[in-house]
Amino acid sequence: MKKSILNICIIFMISLLSVFTLKMKSENPEWMYFHDIKPSWTIAALGNSIYIQTNDEGTHWVIRLNLEDLSIDTIGRYSISSIAMDANGDIWMSTRGKGVMHYKDGIITEYNPQNSGLSHHVVHDIAFDNKNNLWCATKNGLSKFDGQDWEVLRTDGSGQFDNEFGEVVIDKDGSTWHLINGSRVYHQTNGEFLLYNSENTGFFNLHLTKKIGIDSKGNKWFVAGIDFIDTLGGLIKYDNASWVEYNNKNSELASNQLTTLTIDSNDIVWVGSYYNGLSKFDGTTWSNFTPSNSGISGEGVSNLCTDRFNNKWMYVYSVLTQETIGLEVFREGGVLLPTSAKESIERLKNKEPLVIPNPAVDMIRVTGIVMRERKYKITNILGQIVLEGIFYHDIDVSALSSGFYFLKVDDFYLKFIKK
Repeated sequence: MKKSILNICIIFMISLLSVFTLKMKSENPEWMYFHDIKPSWTIAALGNSIYIQTNDEGTHWVIRLNLEDLSIDTIGRYSISSIAMDANGDIWMSTRGKGVMHYKDGIITEYNPQNSGLSHHVVHDIAFDNKNNLWCATKNGLSKFDGQDWEVLRTDGSGQFDNEFGEVVIDKDGSTWHLINGSRVYHQTNGEFLLYNSENTGFFNLHLTKKIGIDSKGNKWFVAGIDFIDTLGGLIKYDNASWVEYNNKNSELASNQLTTLTIDSNDIVWVGSYYNGLSKFDGTTWSNFTPSNSGISGEGVSNLCTDRFNNKWMYVYSVLTQETIGLEVFREGGVLLPTSAKESIERLKNKEPLVIPNPAVDMIRVTGIVMRERKYKITNILGQIVLEGIFYHDIDVSALSSGFYFLKVDDFYLKFIKK
């Protein structure tokens, strides 16, 4: 197996609070914002970390946000489709062309068809069962790895895409659920595959499934539909005996155009949508969170996951402005973080900020504050206001003449020199 010690980029190795924008709205502590982090495909909450694939002008990076101290480090430059953690706490990643990668102590071990029994180098999803077996949904079959040996399972289909597995979800009994050939739902038990479709469920749109989730009671939840076609979408539930669909005609679900789902530790189902933000379903009541009634910054939600504190992490975008907004986290009653992270935030709040660079040429940034939209005012040595406005990241001072200036931010008066 090919092993390579990562040349770990020290991008983001400084505290997150001084590198990325951590933005909190004091009037709504249920939401926190990491808008400088732009997830492209994958968000996974594993242990005390959030693993994210970002897209930096076409370059894909896998980064890790440590919730213990709010630091960021870079795992590597990969295009990944999913991330999972094994029973030993090691990280595994599926890739779109390089097979499966095992990450431990800064070392990557690659598994591919050339050096292992993995059935294809394109792997769409991975998951571990309760026996620590790794299941890999590949472009050519379902590969299972017990740590020593590989086994490949395939359906009886002979079509070109009949064994292209797009998702793998582990059921409570150890069986597996899959999306094959894009969106067809299959259940695998002891190597046998059963297709669920309109004939045995009564729901035509089940074959348009985009995401599968299983709660602690063993109920299966399916996000179904076609992008941008409202009439075909909805949330389908299977309790191992009967099927039911929830949509905006028979329930208070805000939108049928759903993108993703996650299920928290209380078995509450959360779904993201293209146009109507975030929705939750507790089995009886629907609640919807949009920019008009909550702290969410955009109408579109994707890449949804839940961490061990029941915080919901999501990629948010604006349909109205076509703007990619970034990473946001939400928890009813307030976002929960480890005590060490809260202490870091409090220390930052009480620390006097600095202006960098100083002297400045074109742009300045204020460090040592919990960043959010803030008003600022710049005066010269005569006390005349020369520049004011609202800033989020940086302040453009290129129009100022060379000299000595005072920057007022909140209750702080900061000095800087313009070259």
